[in-house]
Amino acid sequence: MRHGKAGMVAGVCAILLAWAQPGTAQETAREAMREAVTPTGITVMLERLAQEQQGWQEAADTPAGAKVAVPAKPLRLGSKGPEVAVLCQALQARGFAPCAPGQLVVDAALAGRIATAQRFYGLAADGLADSQLYNALSLSAAERAARIAALAREWEGIRARARELGADKYLVVNIPSFEVKAVAGDGVALTSKAIVGRPARPTPAGQMNVRALKFNPDWTPPATVLKQDIYPNLAKGGNWIRDHGLVLINAQGQQVDWEGMSADEIRQAGHRFVQPAGAAGALGMLKFETDSTEHIYLHDTNERPLFARAMRAQSSGCIRVERWRELAAWISGDTLAGVDRKVATRKTFFEPTPKLPVFVIYQMAELREGRVVFYPDIYQRGVDAKALVASR
Repeated sequence: MRHGKAGMVAGVCAILLAWAQPGTAQETAREAMREAVTPTGITVMLERLAQEQQGWQEAADTPAGAKVAVPAKPLRLGSKGPEVAVLCQALQARGFAPCAPGQLVVDAALAGRIATAQRFYGLAADGLADSQLYNALSLSAAERAARIAALAREWEGIRARARELGADKYLVVNIPSFEVKAVAGDGVALTSKAIVGRPARPTPAGQMNVRALKFNPDWTPPATVLKQDIYPNLAKGGNWIRDHGLVLINAQGQQVDWEGMSADEIRQAGHRFVQPAGAAGALGMLKFETDSTEHIYLHDTNERPLFARAMRAQSSGCIRVERWRELAAWISGDTLAGVDRKVATRKTFFEPTPKLPVFVIYQMAELREGRVVFYPDIYQRGVDAKALVASR
């Protein structure tokens, strides 16, 4: 992007308009993105965010910076109705190629335009216009500037808190972007997709510490799963319990038969449900033990295909990590081969690690490949949601 106030706004608009056009103009826009500054450290990232915020703040005073209306329901190839016209208007307002006059059906050409917009906004280019794309299209320039400012404040606060703790390494989990960043010094050493809590069972923002790795972990369902899944299922015959391979363990560590028992009887006896370790286990091959008072931790998963989804609010509150092997090696100082050997033992055991801070934040913007991507407010908390550490 060009520097200077007018240049910043013009640069944003020029890239947006060029990206949406076919042929040479689209290739030029892609080249401009490739030439954009790719942050190699937190300091560079914050500088880039300041530039982006300035550009969007100034764009707020232009007609192109206004909020636009978007459809109220998802649209895909073959969808028909007046919502299609609303989508066409929103795409055109954001600089993408216009639809045919009076278009009321998502044909192949419009599905292609949807995919182009998705690629521009850093989303999965599947041609499905849903809440993620609508969020990106509808945001006004002022809203974008506010989200960028909140993200920058959060990171400044995290860096300050990490210095207070004397931590040169830490993790940052951003809930709306479904992402984990491993930070060492001023640089991001590793980035991984994450799966976070669904809106009915949200992952809480907060600070905790990884304190150990648990290889081949068994799983003790938390209170939320007991209350909302397991205990109600007892009265329905227990198929959910069987399907998930859960067993009931008494206070002496012995397996007992849960068939015919009520939730009250299980609670009063002090029994607990456990899912044995194994490839089918909910925690996968490894669990990152934490000191979270809310029993939130990071782990592998037996549902790895979920990482391919754009919307990854799918868990019961804990954080599933796609690149768990790399993260385990980074935390422990081991190699990937070393991590694999420990998993291959099929034995459940703990490996203590140095205390590693984990900052779980809720920010609806993220810097990717030199540009800011905006995410839906999946928990409906708003841009003014309290920052994790910035106010400390």
